[in-house]
Amino acid sequence: MGDAAHSGRLSQWLAYRPTDPLGNLAASWHSYNSTACNTPACWDSQIAAVAQQAPIIVGEIRKYDCAHGYIDSLMAWLDSHTISYLAWTWDTWDCSGGSALISTYTGTPTAFGAGVTPFQTLAVAGANFEASETVTIYWDSPASPALATATTLADGSFASSVTAPQAPAGPHSLVAVGQISGGTASAAVTVTPAVYMFPTSGLAGSVAYLVGVGFGANETVAGLWYPGFSMLNAASSNAVGTVVVPFRVPATGPGVYYAIGYGVTSAVYAYAPFTVSALSSFGASQVIPPAPGPPPPLPAHIRLP
Repeated sequence: MGDAAHSGRLSQWLAYRPTDPLGNLAASWHSYNSTACNTPACWDSQIAAVAQQAPIIVGEIRKYDCAHGYIDSLMAWLDSHTISYLAWTWDTWDCSGGSALISTYTGTPTAFGAGVTPFQTLAVAGANFEASETVTIYWDSPASPALATATTLADGSFASSVTAPQAPAGPHSLVAVGQISGGTASAAVTVTPAVYMFPTSGLAGSVAYLVGVGFGANETVAGLWYPGFSMLNAASSNAVGTVVVPFRVPATGPGVYYAIGYGVTSAVYAYAPFTVSALSSFGASQVIPPAPGPPPPLPAHIRLP
């Protein structure tokens, strides 16, 4: 349930929320750089107060110019308060009319989309360029879209940072090109996979999604459940190694388990925890076993169903 101003604030949510004896009500919030509650001070005083008494789902986060400065601080704050959020929107329209996560339907991110995706920020530094020249940084080749620009100091050095784009597993490079001197330099980067769970907890039998990045291009990625390495499902990654594997949570007792994404061709893998929730009961208690610990190295071969 939202509040006023197109759910752009939650200042009156606690005062006017309906009676909810089953505890199934969540607060809906939309956060843009243009909405009323768009500062950490407001989040601390208004949003955190609601989060202490009810779940919050941020159904839309956005920045109208398709940059990601606003959402960088917003997502960090939401993550620190364990609040779920979704970015608006998965479309390829012109960013002048609203934020778009992608520029093509194969998943190529805009600057805004790159800010939303959970990829690592890399510190970069260079030297021996011309003084006060612009240096443009590319991924793998100057023919690719620019990741960032920096201006050199009087001694020809620069320091900057870039967000690694979606890319398949393996070796890549950052290429710096001086726009006056034409000088180039490169640095090696290795992409390794990572997986994220949506949601991060649920009942046995519920539907969940393993979202993986940094797998091999166009390969089968197997979803596995640990302990046991039982097969959950499998799906094909796209050209940049991103994959979504839907699955049903296995019929198992409550506790913390691990979902593993395993690239069948590349043999790379990553894992993330998933909490199987206990069913509510009256007059009974349920003991949640301790987490089994991270999975051991995977076997060299995994047989697909």
